[in-house]
Amino acid sequence: MTALHVELISAPNIVNNGSSENSLTIGVSNPQLEGNFVFEAGDEMHFWFIISDRPSNRPPDRPWGLTSKDFLFDEKVSKKIDQGDWTITNEENISQYTAYRPDLKGYKAVLNSGSVTLQPGNHLFFTIAGLKSALPDGYTSPQFAFITKKYPRLTGSNWLMYGPILKSPMASNNQRVGIGTDHPNVNFQVIGGGATDMVLETTGGVNSWAQYHLKTQTSEWGIGTSNDYMNNMLYISGQNIDPKTDKRTDGKNPFCIYPNGNASIGVNAINDFRLNLMQSDSYTAKGGWNINGLKIAPALPLNGNKLTAYNLIKFGDDGNYSFQHLPSGHHKKPTLSLTGNNNTALAFNNGSYTQFEVDSQTGHTYINGQLEVPQGIDGNLKIYNKNVLEFGAGEQKQGDAGKIGYQTWSDGLDIIGAGTDGNNRKITLFSEGGLDIRGPIKCSGNPGIISKTFTFNIHQGVANFYKKGNDNHDVAYTYFSTGISEKDYTGVVAGFAITNWDVYEDDKTHAIVRIIKWPANFSNWNDGNLCINIELGDQQYNNQPYTAITIEALFFHNTLITKQ
Repeated sequence: MTALHVELISAPNIVNNGSSENSLTIGVSNPQLEGNFVFEAGDEMHFWFIISDRPSNRPPDRPWGLTSKDFLFDEKVSKKIDQGDWTITNEENISQYTAYRPDLKGYKAVLNSGSVTLQPGNHLFFTIAGLKSALPDGYTSPQFAFITKKYPRLTGSNWLMYGPILKSPMASNNQRVGIGTDHPNVNFQVIGGGATDMVLETTGGVNSWAQYHLKTQTSEWGIGTSNDYMNNMLYISGQNIDPKTDKRTDGKNPFCIYPNGNASIGVNAINDFRLNLMQSDSYTAKGGWNINGLKIAPALPLNGNKLTAYNLIKFGDDGNYSFQHLPSGHHKKPTLSLTGNNNTALAFNNGSYTQFEVDSQTGHTYINGQLEVPQGIDGNLKIYNKNVLEFGAGEQKQGDAGKIGYQTWSDGLDIIGAGTDGNNRKITLFSEGGLDIRGPIKCSGNPGIISKTFTFNIHQGVANFYKKGNDNHDVAYTYFSTGISEKDYTGVVAGFAITNWDVYEDDKTHAIVRIIKWPANFSNWNDGNLCINIELGDQQYNNQPYTAITIEALFFHNTLITKQ
């Protein structure tokens, strides 16, 4: 009898698809009926496997081996022993023990301190985790050796072969079967990299089919397809089973879908239904289908007339939301109608954000993205009645800023500029090629151009006339306010006329009229507006029988002027 016994504790399977991480647990036990086996400090255990020296992505040189060298010694592979303080290292060369097995490689465990005692029948466990293999299907036999003070040399009593280990894409563990995994967590589990396919195929004739059967004690479902039945369509069918006789009976099995374990969608068991998308009778229903709040009703009369609603779908526990097709006659054209109560919104989204939403309570429509009429399609965007088109909704702005409406605030097309209050709203036109306006321009508020007529008395003796110059060339002058803001406007004289004017041949200049800002020495007259300056030759002022001057002036808002 050997002093120790070795065996595979977990299911001896290795999934050999080159990507699955496998685990192996090896048990080392004391098979003696009497007496303990004691490991002392410095004692060794060796776990060896037949290994391919070629890299895992090359054809194997030992297909009967466990795995390749690079997979065995991958730094992600973990090793541990459940009892004692052991140091585990890679063991690539065992030539010191035998020169005839260069294919054996593995792990060496040395007890650092203390001791480990195995009583009769007791085990210690060596576990390898994260091990991959890409070698072909088949069996391989691992080997175990131990060196202690009592067994200092390797002989047949302390060098053991055990196993085998099966390399396969399929593994079984705890009465569960897995493909692509060595630890299936359900009765049958398939894991694959990239596209994972399962094929159930029939090669029979007209009456053959491929079908999965799902069965309980009282019901049976079939999911499959046939070479003849329903024109090769995918079908789901169900029947009741009498548990006493095991005979199938016509039944009304409920059909349910349970996302996240909740019965979100279920067809009511009392309804007899059929869904056939390729035939004219797209569905039949007795009383409609109830799918946990989603109700698909049969054809219904509307308002007592002969018009019919097709494919009526009602949502919600109270059925307040519906989606239906209305034939022509109820509307001008056949209509797809979606309705809801006053507390709902209709929204379309692409999975990350809402693109289009209609609030049924406010009537507002929200568009997140670009609204366009595609090239090559005739169409118009129409805003009916006094409704407006608003730009900048949600911005910090005056309530009506950014709106365009048809006779909403006036008798014309109303365009309200951008701004935060009624005094700073503005519109910017980028018109590098010119601006063509058909018809007259009417301005209110602070107009761009103002035309204004002034009449002043200027005969001798009128107050506020002053003189300057010398006795031979005296000039009479004065200033009048225009009432037009000097901050916002610049003025020019378009022309003037003086009543009872008489031209003298020896006078070079009879009168000067100009629009200026108030001079500094008249600051006490300054009312913040532009002023009109009038200057007359002293001879005309003293001798002419004129009495008044009439001035035509134009004032341009400074926003219309580019100063250089």
